[in-house]
Amino acid sequence: MQEAMGVLYSHLCHNHESMTAILRESNDPFIEKLLVVADKAIKSPHFQPIHFGKLRSDFMIDTKSKSLQLIEYNTIAAGMGCIWSEVRSI
Repeated sequence: MQEAMGVLYSHLCHNHESMTAILRESNDPFIEKLLVVADKAIKSPHFQPIHFGKLRSDFMIDTKSKSLQLIEYNTIAAGMGCIWSEVRSI
């Protein structure tokens, strides 16, 4: 499941039109502002088409079936950037 989710996220991140269409359906003003920023960045002469994705999956054990169940699929928060030099040393 984790590999399939990674492929899906990668496809969406590399297909700006699909991602924009999906996100616009939310009708969320905050998301709309983010899309405006993304559009400006992509159209910028300084745009660099480099992608880096760091994903984390969280699982729990289902006691009835004794199997792992995917409960969350997360990206790493950008807010961690300020402590990156410390994290690298761990």
